[in-house]
Formats: sequence, structure tokens, C-alpha cells
Amino acid sequence: MIRFLDYTYYIIWKFYNKYEKGAGFKAVLVLALLLAVNVLGIFFLYANYQHIKKPINNTQVVLLYFVVGILVLCRYNSKKHNFKVFDEQWSHDEPMVKHPKTIWVQLYVLFTVVFILTVTIYGGMHHNEYV
Repeated sequence: MIRFLDYTYYIIWKFYNKYEKGAGFKAVLVLALLLAVNVLGIFFLYANYQHIKKPINNTQVVLLYFVVGILVLCRYNSKKHNFKVFDEQWSHDEPMVKHPKTIWVQLYVLFTVVFILTVTIYGGMHHNEYV
């Protein structure tokens, strides 16, 4: 799983590196957002299943994103796990190896967006039940 997150970080870094500087920090922010959204989505599904009225407030959401962001930043700000190491490791991959991995990352991002939108829409439809 960690290798998948490393490759996801690398793909996000490559995307931002094409357009502007500071791609490493932006890749950390996006990866932290994806992970935090996954945790929140699973938590809201669990809260809905258990009929918890008010499962989490805005401060807790920001705190979760901050903690996940710090953890991701600590991992990808080290000399062992940064974009330079990943670029050396994966930039020379054959297209037949690189393409499936990139597809998995794209599917992960798409799944995360669809998942959180679905949870948000469902929660909005049943808002009166949980207030």
C-alpha cells in the first residue's frame, strides 16, 4: 500500500511540476486531501450505519486533514522518500509498466471523488435525520 501511495505522490508531483514550482508541497497537500477524504467517507458511512446523530464537526475535519498532512509531509520531506528519489526510480520505466500503474492512480483519484460526492449527497438528503 505504501508503494502505491508513493507512486500516487510521484504522479501528482509530475502533474504539478509541468506547470509551476513548488510541486512537491502541492503533491503533499493533494495526497493528504485524498487520504483524509477517504477516512472521512468511511467514518460517515460508519456513523450512518450506527445512526450517530452528529458524528463530526468542522474543527475535527480540519484537525484530521492537518494530522494527515503532517504525516504525509514527514514521509515525503525525507531524503529517502522524496520526488527526486522517485523520479530516478520511476522515470525510466517502460510504458507497459508505467501505464497500468498510472491507470490505478487515476482510478483511485476518481473513486475518491465519486465516493465523497456520493457520501455528501446522501448525507445532504438525510440531513434532517442527523441534526
